[in-house]
Amino acid sequence: MADLADLIGRIATELGGDAQPEEDGTYTLQVMDDEEEVIALVSLYQETIDDGPATGTDLLVMRANAGELAESVQAYLIEEASTTWFARVYLEEDEDFAGPVIIVEAALPLTTTSTEVAVHAILEVVDLAVSAADFVVADEEVDDEEA
Repeated sequence: MADLADLIGRIATELGGDAQPEEDGTYTLQVMDDEEEVIALVSLYQETIDDGPATGTDLLVMRANAGELAESVQAYLIEEASTTWFARVYLEEDEDFAGPVIIVEAALPLTTTSTEVAVHAILEVVDLAVSAADFVVADEEVDDEEA
């Protein structure tokens, strides 16, 4: 875990944010905009590949919740996700929401990933999550106006 804490510390410094360790071994990274406002919270944690040719490889996993899924956002998410290098999008049930939520996640090898590449991947995760959340909010506003 020392490697994980060290990398996350460098990432937080590079992004000008703060990474707080959580009780479950994850870290919560605040990603700031140019005005030093928090634009996203990203969970960072270590996971080990447990099957396949890379069994035993430690990964740095970055994940952001982009909000609740609306039917109209599905095609948009597929289109946006196709333009990223690292990020992937999937749906996950969340007891705090009525339906599935949109999760944006990336995973990179922990021991060979540079701070710069990790920062790039985190920014992709944040950009896609914020973009999806904005799209959902804009779509809900259109639905409200039509009602």
